[in-house]
Amino acid sequence: MSFWNTSDGELATQTGGNYEAPTGNSEPIPDNSSVKAVISSAQWKSPRDNDSVEYVELEWQVVEPAEYVNRKIWQKLFVDDFDPKVADPVKAQRKTDNHKRMLAAIDANAGGKLAKKGVRPTDSDLALALMQRPMIIKVKTWETGDAKGNWICAVNSAKSGTVSVGQAAAPKKAAAPAADLDDDIPF
Repeated sequence: MSFWNTSDGELATQTGGNYEAPTGNSEPIPDNSSVKAVISSAQWKSPRDNDSVEYVELEWQVVEPAEYVNRKIWQKLFVDDFDPKVADPVKAQRKTDNHKRMLAAIDANAGGKLAKKGVRPTDSDLALALMQRPMIIKVKTWETGDAKGNWICAVNSAKSGTVSVGQAAAPKKAAAPAADLDDDIPF
């Protein structure tokens, strides 16, 4: 068997130089949906252009409902430093405070280990305390130019929350063509 054999017996080299990976459903989860998810990764990160700032990055993986299973949603929580994209110091402080409350709610739903420690968590602390604990997350949608996705606006206990999918935005309709008043139909 060759390295280039695929599981279905074909040769991966027979692409003719053209291949597009299947992407599945890349539309965001509808706005205001509540889905069951687990954190699959939790760690401190820095923005690419600013190593002096850190935030907690959580990677959520949807486990319910079935149509969104394995969908990933990333969440950045500026809990120790201000978000460098927020110029107004009052708004930056408010955002940091809100992000701390969000992390505290996530921690509470996962058992409260980070709050009990009382100090800035390490990557290991985040991973051990938060990963693979099911929660209900409420997602909103964002759109910037051609890019669109989801962000997390709320978390709840998996025991007390319910899964519900919001209504997808109605597709934009093309304008109806103008009526041609010079047609050949005499009525």
